Amino acid sequence: MYDLFQDPPSTLVQRRNRLEVTERIGADGEIVIPLAEDEIAELVVKLKASKVEAIAISLLFSFLNDEHEALLGRRLRAALPGIPIFLSSEVLPEIREFERTSTTAICAYVGPILSSYLQRLRRYYQ
Repeated sequence: MYDLFQDPPSTLVQRRNRLEVTERIGADGEIVIPLAEDEIAELVVKLKASKVEAIAISLLFSFLNDEHEALLGRRLRAALPGIPIFLSSEVLPEIREFERTSTTAICAYVGPILSSYLQRLRRYYQ
């Protein structure tokens, strides 16, 4: 904890796995830049190619206005059935981007593992 030369922990989501889409919700919750829906198809291609197991979506100020996150989530769920998709506006709809994004990423990280475990447990006890 107090070691100034300690290596920082590795990131949960590698930079190459962080994708962007053009959009902006302002600090007042108003749409500044509409969601570029034409970019969603490109995201789907990239996500399929990388064989993701889960997706975390975290857009700025989505705790005030989740319109863009919800639309992006619906489109990705339709295009990538069977892949769990977590929205920060649903997981932790609170101010503070880092905390909201980290919590959502952790849910996406453990979600598939936990879901598989719970399904096996349910089958075992049926």
